[in-house]
Amino acid sequence: MENGENINNENEKSYGNLEKTIINCYLKKVNVVLIGKPGVGKTNIIYNVANLLSILLNKKLIVYHKLSNKEKQELIKQDDLSNYFVLVDIKLQSADVNKFSMFILDKDFEPKELISNDLLILTKKNCYGILLFDEINMASPQLQSILFEIFLNKKISQYVLSDGVMVIGTGNRYENIASNPIPKPLLNRVLVINFDNYFNENYLENWINWAINNNIDKRIISFVKLYGLEVLYDFNEEEFEQITTPRSYELISKLINNVDDIEEIKVYSYGLLSKKVANKFITFITLILKLDLDSVINNNVIFTNSKIDEKVGYVYLLSKNYKNKDKDKVVKFIEFLIDNFTELATLLILLNKNDKDFVNFLIQNISKEKLIKFGKYL
Repeated sequence: MENGENINNENEKSYGNLEKTIINCYLKKVNVVLIGKPGVGKTNIIYNVANLLSILLNKKLIVYHKLSNKEKQELIKQDDLSNYFVLVDIKLQSADVNKFSMFILDKDFEPKELISNDLLILTKKNCYGILLFDEINMASPQLQSILFEIFLNKKISQYVLSDGVMVIGTGNRYENIASNPIPKPLLNRVLVINFDNYFNENYLENWINWAINNNIDKRIISFVKLYGLEVLYDFNEEEFEQITTPRSYELISKLINNVDDIEEIKVYSYGLLSKKVANKFITFITLILKLDLDSVINNNVIFTNSKIDEKVGYVYLLSKNYKNKDKDKVVKFIEFLIDNFTELATLLILLNKNDKDFVNFLIQNISKEKLIKFGKYL
C-alpha cells in the first residue's frame, strides 16, 4: 500500500474507527496527539495501530524496547530497515533530556552530537514506524520544547526522522493530575483526538474482546459485561483513593487467577479499584460463590426467575464447568439460552471462544441453525 492511499472497506472491518483514523493520518503524513482519561488504553490503541500498519504495509513489527541489547545492536547496524515497522515508545515522565541530544568528544577530541539509539533507528531513510511520546503533559517544559520541533519538523537536533515515521503523543486531561499543559502551538500542528469521544458501547465491546483474547479472568469479563462502562472507568478525585480504569482489571486479573478466597479478593479489589466499583465486584464474586449451577441446568425455570446478576453468574459458572456436568443437560441448557436469552448465550460463547474443546462441543452438539447467529465468534 502506498502512502496516501485510503483504507478500503474490507480492511475497515478488522478494527474500530479510532484505529482507522490514526492509520489514515499515518498514510497522509499527519501527526497525532491522543488525549483522554488516564488508564483507558490510549497506549494500547497505538500498539494496535502499529500492528495493523505492519500488516497493511507487509512489514515485520518491531517493538524496540522489547528487544534484547544484542538485538538492538544488530538492528542499528542494518543499512536496510525497509522490511520492518518499528515502534519506539518513550515514557516522557521519566525521559532524560540527554536522550534527545548529548555531546561527546570524538577520537580527534572534537565535540560530536549524539541521540539515543532508539531515536537514531527512526532517522534512517528507509525506516517505517511510529515514534510514541507517552504522557506529553508529564514532560518538563524543556522536554516539551524539544517535542515541538519533533512534531513540527520531525527533527531531533541535527537528525531528521525518516519520511515513513509518524509521531504520536498521548496525554491525560484531568487537571488534578500534576502536569504541564501541552502547549497550544504544538496542539495546533497535529490532529488532536479526544479519546473520551470513543469511550462508549463500542469501546466496551472492543475491551471485552481484548480482555478475552488476553486471558483476563472470566469473572472480571462477566462483571464488566453486566455493569458496562460505569465499572470500566470510575475516577475518584479524593487523595489516596484508588481509581478504576481498564488498566486496573489487567492487574487484578493476575492477582485473582485461581483464587476463590473472598477475603484475599477483597484485598486486591480495594487496592486496585475505586471503592464504589470494588464493592460491586466483591458483591458479584460473593454471589457467584453461592450459586448452584446444577439447579438451573436441571430446572430452567429457576434460571428464568433469577435476577440479571445471578443469570450472568450462572453463565460464568457454566463457561468454567461445562465439562464436569452431564453432557445432555448442558446441551439442553445451552439451547435454552440460545432460544430465550440470546445476549447471555453470546456471553457464554464469548467467554469460551478461545477454548477449542468448547467450540468443538458446540459444533458437535448444537444445530447449525441455532449457531449461525454466533458465527463470528466460532
